[in-house]
Amino acid sequence: MTDTMQNTAETMQAKAEGAMGKGKQAFDDMTAFGQGNVEAMVESTRVAFKGMEAMAQARAAFAKQSFDATVQTLKSMAEVRSPADLFKLQGEYLRTSMDALVAETSRSTEATLKLVGEIAQPIQNRVAIAAEKVRTAA
Repeated sequence: MTDTMQNTAETMQAKAEGAMGKGKQAFDDMTAFGQGNVEAMVESTRVAFKGMEAMAQARAAFAKQSFDATVQTLKSMAEVRSPADLFKLQGEYLRTSMDALVAETSRSTEATLKLVGEIAQPIQNRVAIAAEKVRTAA
């Protein structure tokens, strides 16, 4: 009877140690996964700030370029000799300004779409890892 109780106690202890080991491993896995998620969010935020900074610089450069073109056109308008020349200069200025605005808007839209994809990439990678873990567990 003592041997049976001793064997039972040893078996229970071995099973408890095994369960604790598995529980510890599961906790370590969850901690590592959570840390990976935080790292993905930090990377995503870093990409967002870097991209927004680049876009702000591009917009500032476009604003400066537009301002310089306007100043140059106003100087040219001050030197015209006839109303016909003034209207011609004004038409050219409007056309080039609209062309520049359309080009800048197109460039900005493309840059924004690219940035959104770059921001989402670290998070998408984590979602793929989570999906793989769920599929493996199932």
